[in-house]
Amino acid sequence: MKNQNEIYDEVTNSIINILESGEGLKWLKCWHEGIAKNYTTKKHYRGINALILKWNMAKYNYTKPFYMTFLQIQKAGSRVKKGEKATPILFYELKEVYKKVCSKCEMLKCNCESRTEKEKVLHIPLLKTYCVFNVEQAEGLNIKEEAKQTFNPIERAEAIIQGYEDKPRISHEYTKCFYSVVGDYVGIPKKELFNGEAEYYSALFHELSHSTGHEKRLKRLSLTKEMATFGSAEYSKEEVIAELSTAFLCAEAQIQNSTIKNNSAYIKSWIANLKEDNRFIFKVSSEAQKSADYILKSTKARC
Repeated sequence: MKNQNEIYDEVTNSIINILESGEGLKWLKCWHEGIAKNYTTKKHYRGINALILKWNMAKYNYTKPFYMTFLQIQKAGSRVKKGEKATPILFYELKEVYKKVCSKCEMLKCNCESRTEKEKVLHIPLLKTYCVFNVEQAEGLNIKEEAKQTFNPIERAEAIIQGYEDKPRISHEYTKCFYSVVGDYVGIPKKELFNGEAEYYSALFHELSHSTGHEKRLKRLSLTKEMATFGSAEYSKEEVIAELSTAFLCAEAQIQNSTIKNNSAYIKSWIANLKEDNRFIFKVSSEAQKSADYILKSTKARC
């Protein structure tokens, strides 16, 4: 059986090989908020409207993907909360117009000989806007939750989380993953919204790894408010530490390598700011090991 250091070395080398391979890795978000749909008609929004409402959910941290018009909310016996603003979306309306067309080819303009005309109804698409509200912007609505995919906890991963003695509070009421240094808590989407159990634990491990740098734990400079400004070298360093620590924790939980390329892609997106230090990945790996060790120090899930 491999010892702890051998596991860390294997994971670190795997990530380094992926980064050095030149693959055009693209970071993949491993959860979904649900495709926005109209709660009354049950129809999913499509095209640009689906994107508009997805961004709207992320911006305002809505946890339900349901939208309704002002009139639909009223008909449901509810009302929009005071001060809430609607989101404009688009739709095409077919307008009937009567035009003279060629009797032979039915074209508005043509080169037909001895052209004769007849009147024809044409349907012209007109782009219009209308406004919708997320159901969380209304009060008095009795929203029935749709059945969600089953989430099967992974015992070893749960043991690691429970074994993190002074872990921060974990809240599942968000549409994005983050760690708040000031509040010392982790925000993450609900388990059922992730594409799979491994993806959920990988995302949670990442945020928990950030939390180890808090001043009351490992006091990691790359996480302090003064040092970790967005896009800075220290911020980049912190992201890489968290991702390597995540990979170590996934290995301890015996989660398959299906998440390792996501981790590597995230690292690659930040390592571009640190090209002058080609030993960077090796330097931060020791910090990542300390982070993983801190989380694992009391767990009974270890081999």
